[in-house]
Amino acid sequence: MVEIEEVRSELSEITNARINFEPERPPRIQLPVAGLNTGQRWDRPGATSVIHVDDPNRTFNDQNPELEAALDRIDQEVHSGQGPSTGIDALAWYSSFHNLRPEWGIYIPILSLVYIARRWLKRLGLPLERKLQVAFRLLHEHESFHFATDYMVAQWEIMLDVPCWGVLMEQKRATGKYNEEEEKLANAYMLRQLAPRLSATQYRAVEAATLQQPPGYSEGQNYVAEDAFRAGLGELAKLYLGPQALRLSLNISTGVVALESFFPPLACARCI
Repeated sequence: MVEIEEVRSELSEITNARINFEPERPPRIQLPVAGLNTGQRWDRPGATSVIHVDDPNRTFNDQNPELEAALDRIDQEVHSGQGPSTGIDALAWYSSFHNLRPEWGIYIPILSLVYIARRWLKRLGLPLERKLQVAFRLLHEHESFHFATDYMVAQWEIMLDVPCWGVLMEQKRATGKYNEEEEKLANAYMLRQLAPRLSATQYRAVEAATLQQPPGYSEGQNYVAEDAFRAGLGELAKLYLGPQALRLSLNISTGVVALESFFPPLACARCI
């Protein structure tokens, strides 16, 4: 993979390839969670995130009205199906490197980890630290797929010398709707990555949580199988590239070009 700053530099040479787009940062109650600490090692490729609690016996299962109110509000965002920040993207978000803003990358609020540990993984016989690790990894995997899509689109933009990402983002901004095709594949990718690392019971708990999410997100399980996943990648690429390909009289539906091959290889030996 080419360094992102180099990609950004090349995109800057293409009119409207990079635009000023407000990242979808979900509203979040600023509620301190005492005794929870996070390390910052997950920004290194292949590194394991560092999450631990001061008290190994801490469960977050005690009744805390303020915490419960915060989690209830997050629950509404996750299941609302309204606006660009819903489903898993109500818990974490990816800010594109196509943005003119200097910041880009994956953002995961600590309270989102607590939400998953408490609401999705509560009944599992796991230590709290393990629940938080699983919570972080599932959010990180979902958002990593958005990065992969971002990178795929950038490759085509540079080859064709036309903007593609900005066109779809302007449409998203105008309609206020999220991309169901991308979200179902992001959840599918997340499930594919977690499957070999979780027990069957743990995996079913995560899968069950996706089924309760809005359209698109809830369809992820249907695209976990290799053939379905690869076919979905091709269709997602067409969604981003289609308008400009049509304008350039470029037929990308012949099957001659394996569109799914332009997504970077995200699968790697990470552990949780």
